[in-house]
Amino acid sequence: DIADCTSLREHSDVVYDPDDPNLGTYPERLYKCYVTATIDGEGDRIHVAFSADGASWSTPVETDLTLNYQDPAVCTVFGDDRRVWRDGDGDMHVYTEGASGAVRHHSSADGITFGSPTAVISGGGTGIWDQGVGSPSVRRTTAGVFVMVYAGILPAVEGAGAATASAPEGPFTKNAGNPIWYPDDEANIDNSIVVDSFYLDADAGVVYFLAHSGKANADTVF
Repeated sequence: DIADCTSLREHSDVVYDPDDPNLGTYPERLYKCYVTATIDGEGDRIHVAFSADGASWSTPVETDLTLNYQDPAVCTVFGDDRRVWRDGDGDMHVYTEGASGAVRHHSSADGITFGSPTAVISGGGTGIWDQGVGSPSVRRTTAGVFVMVYAGILPAVEGAGAATASAPEGPFTKNAGNPIWYPDDEANIDNSIVVDSFYLDADAGVVYFLAHSGKANADTVF
C-alpha cells in the first residue's frame, strides 16, 4: 500500500539484478520493478518494489524521482533482456518520461536514490511525428551500443522510433528511418502503437516487440 496513492500506472519490466552492490545487505533487491504512482495532491512519483524470488514482493518504496516523472524503464542487457546492465562504477540506469515531454536518464547504485537527470531524447518539433516523446525502452548490446525504442506522440497519433548512443547518458541519435513502426503500417490499428519492451531471441536471430494501442483500441496488446 502506498499512502495517498490514487492510481498505479506505467511500470518497467520486472528486472533481475544479480550485480546490485547492496545484495549482501538487502537480498530482497535481486528483482526490481519500477512503477508510476500518482499521489494525491503531489502528482506522479516513481516507486520501486523488490523481490528475492520474483514471486513475493515488497510494498513499493518511493524513489527520489518525484518531479512528475512517469513510465520508467531500466537499461538491461540485449540478449539477456531481464538482466540489469550496470556500469563500471556499479550504477544502474533508468529512463523516464518527463512532464515536459522529454525522455530523461537517471543513474543509481541502490536503485532508490538517483542523481540529477539528463534529457536524452526531445521532441522533434510542432507537427513532426515525434512532436512529443516518451515510453522509453533501453538495451545495451555486447558491442557497447545503447538502443532505445521510444514513443513519438502527436495529439491523436502515437508511433515507435529508435535511437542509439555510445553511453547510457547519451547523447542519443534518432534513427534516420524513423518512425520504425507506425499505425499506418497496421490494418487493424487506428492511431496508436506504443512499444512497451523488446527482446532478442538470439537462437532465431529475431527481435520481438511487445506493444499496445490505447487511443482508440482500449489498450489492445500485441
